[in-house]
Amino acid sequence: MKKQKLQKAIVMTGLITVMAGSLAGCGKDDSGKKETTAATTEATEATTEEATGADADEILEYKDAKGWSVSYKPSLIALNEFENGASFVYTGESAGSNLVTISYIEGKQPEEVLSEITEGWGEGIQEDIIRTENYLPGTDDKWGFWRMYQGNCLIAGEYNGGVILFEVNTHEGDSEEKAMTISDLLSEIISSIKYDNFEAQTLFDYVPGTYTSAGTEEIEGENTAYEHTITLNDDHTGKMVIQDEVNIIWSSNELISEDGSSAYEYTIEGNDLLVNFDDEWVTFTK
Repeated sequence: MKKQKLQKAIVMTGLITVMAGSLAGCGKDDSGKKETTAATTEATEATTEEATGADADEILEYKDAKGWSVSYKPSLIALNEFENGASFVYTGESAGSNLVTISYIEGKQPEEVLSEITEGWGEGIQEDIIRTENYLPGTDDKWGFWRMYQGNCLIAGEYNGGVILFEVNTHEGDSEEKAMTISDLLSEIISSIKYDNFEAQTLFDYVPGTYTSAGTEEIEGENTAYEHTITLNDDHTGKMVIQDEVNIIWSSNELISEDGSSAYEYTIEGNDLLVNFDDEWVTFTK
């Protein structure tokens, strides 16, 4: 199974499912919840041009000064530009605001940005926020972090000295068909993203390498030498060779088999990779 298929197999709380309110609960309204960021609030309060008379099939491209671009349909989506990004707001009839905001935050780390935003979602809900990781939209080798709670969905990843942040805000009405239409439109915007020059991420520079665990084990009464290896690549792929050879994807804290059937917690201490196999921590050394 290729890396692209793995994204669907093991992290289906990712891009498409995140925004499909009827599937992941992202479209449910929560009127007591604060808006995610000032940029999103500004976008929802801004006066946008009505897209009347626009060709329903017309697709425009927005190119941001920070080196990313997306495509959107002006017949249904209004563009709002601001200093560090842009919002794409659904202009059709709906139960509330539905939009994607993409912005760039300089000098911070992804999880730092996400923590600052989710703290504003309200007290007593932190344990209910879904946290996961995956490849960033538009890439198959750059890593991102995801946060989801009801109508708010966030994706953040290290990007060229700062953080690129995707914010999805939806409000689910009575029509499941309408909710899916809106979800598809917002999903298309995010999945269309392209980057002029996405520089190498440095957040996980200490991780890649080949780690080895060697020793002897008793097999049928005889001591037999073994050498087990785990290779972690820069693009978050890898290979685990123990009894069998297994292709893996590695996140910030897990080694996940390519087919999504198993995941093992790990940590790194210096040159050692410590992996939790069924409550037994095994050390591999680079």
